[in-house]
Amino acid sequence: MRLGTMLGWLAAVSLAGAACSSPNSGNPTGAGGGASVATGAGGGASVATGAGGGATVSTCDGLAKVVCDKLDACAPTVIALAYGSVAHCSERLALGLCASSAGVDFAACGADYATLSCDAIFASDSAPAGCVSTSAAADGAPCGEDAECKSSHCVKGTDSACGTCEAKVAAGGACGMVAQVCASGFTCLADTCTKLKPPGDACAATDECSGAHVCIGGKCGAPPTEGEACTQDIRCSLFEALYCSPKTNTCKAVGLANVGESCGYDMAGDKVTLCKVSDCAADDKCVAPLKDGDACMTGPNQPRCEAPAECLQGKCTPPMADTCK
Repeated sequence: MRLGTMLGWLAAVSLAGAACSSPNSGNPTGAGGGASVATGAGGGASVATGAGGGATVSTCDGLAKVVCDKLDACAPTVIALAYGSVAHCSERLALGLCASSAGVDFAACGADYATLSCDAIFASDSAPAGCVSTSAAADGAPCGEDAECKSSHCVKGTDSACGTCEAKVAAGGACGMVAQVCASGFTCLADTCTKLKPPGDACAATDECSGAHVCIGGKCGAPPTEGEACTQDIRCSLFEALYCSPKTNTCKAVGLANVGESCGYDMAGDKVTLCKVSDCAADDKCVAPLKDGDACMTGPNQPRCEAPAECLQGKCTPPMADTCK
């Protein structure tokens, strides 16, 4: 996974959709099923203290810790849902980073991430300048991760660990197909790559706004917080792990559940409960994901591999360096 979207991805998998889908579930907005990660790569993070008091990163493990620390500072509930702790977050992210970090200046990348604002992180889908690899491949080259491509776009087929670097769709270009990704700063609206709008710009819908911003009062701005009014389009604050109650149309805090506990949306109690380090299954119970090396199957209602591992040829497979060259 490319460095520029790491934090945005983590937030999205934890808070993007309904907590669970069942016959008795409603449709609260702004909350989602818990993403899962348990144990992962070995090796401690390498982060030293620089002359100015800041962190100087020297390894991919150290960079993973910087990224997870930033996410924890911006949206700590995302860490609780997806990983349970910053340490587990660092272990799992290191798997992907170490497999696709050739040519990355860890110190420069870590410094860029550490100074980014939360809004800037969630508003961007490209890596900070210091995180761009000097050895990234051109379009048409084989790849296993987005970060291995100059375009930050590695297109892989179903059940395949390898793919091909492809260009992103330029502004105004046609989009909408699975493999089509708009250039940084643009989103696919009405099958056309359209520029995202910053806070203060006029808008007609939240999809037009950048990052975690919403369209409210005809302009892109900050999302509502706990107790404030919301709608399906005016979603609640991503950083605060809130959902929009379909009964009161106000933002409410989500509940957290462990493996084996109940999850989803309780219509009677008007409450969303998300799973910590697990997934909300069809029976409204939190279930642990599959571990690296476990047998797996793709398809609906199948247990998924813990990120960043993928189910490839029937086995949960974490990213591995240089497997596609």
